[in-house]
Amino acid sequence: MPTASEDAIAELYPLVRFGLFHSGFTKGNVYLSPRFPTALEKRDGDLQINPQLFIESVVEDLTAYAKDLRDNPSGELARNFLKVWDDRWENS
Repeated sequence: MPTASEDAIAELYPLVRFGLFHSGFTKGNVYLSPRFPTALEKRDGDLQINPQLFIESVVEDLTAYAKDLRDNPSGELARNFLKVWDDRWENS
């Protein structure tokens, strides 16, 4: 599956997450449509999100991540996961 550009990813958090969770709307030039050909793309200054493709790519990514963790439970990825997990639980 193709990945989004670093530019699009960088704008995702402040424009979508902050907007949706703080005001109920996306911020800036963010557009959602099932007609967009990719999950997430920056085009002509706009951030375009196809919600269905976006969710599908997130599920695919998380599934692959979980598989990698299970396949190598003592590897670097698992150690990094546990470090973040422990830090979050200790500080919450």
